[in-house]
Amino acid sequence: MLRILRQLRLVPALFFILYSVPSSATMVLPLDLRQMTEQAGRIFVGRCDDLSQDLDENGIPATYAHLTVTQGIKGAQTGETILIKQFGVIRWPLDVREGEKAIVPMKTMTLSSGPYQPGADYLLFLYPESSLGFTSPVGAGQGRFAVITTAAVGAAALMTTATNPLDNRFLGSFPEGPAALNAMVEKIREYIKP
Repeated sequence: MLRILRQLRLVPALFFILYSVPSSATMVLPLDLRQMTEQAGRIFVGRCDDLSQDLDENGIPATYAHLTVTQGIKGAQTGETILIKQFGVIRWPLDVREGEKAIVPMKTMTLSSGPYQPGADYLLFLYPESSLGFTSPVGAGQGRFAVITTAAVGAAALMTTATNPLDNRFLGSFPEGPAALNAMVEKIREYIKP
């Protein structure tokens, strides 16, 4: 009985240790390419034209990315300009002008897959917009692929690949590492067909 009482005294200390240390990682359920395609409201390849951060009309910290669609796949048309509004900001301090108030006081917030870079190309799987106009890449960033064009080794042709933050693990249809963008788009279109 005495041994049990000694062990119980450790519970508050263990609780304090576990809950006082900030979590630096987020756990998400891995999604394959078919699941991302099904969950996305919009899928497209686009170039980031502009990036800004501010409080939205409701006082919620938001990051705005303007993208030009270079290849519409689902819910987006080629040539269309799309505004992505994501919850959170990267910079601090976020200016709150006199008379404004932020709903979420914070020191810093990070977007699930980092900021968009103006001039960079992306293959995006975006959730449908919320009632407040927010969206984000499917699967806590798994649905945001950096699109890179490089010269293929030993060939005169250029090669365009797409890679998500998990280095394309769990896609199911493709091995880990950069995947040919055209092959990915073709496979996504197969999954969209009824």
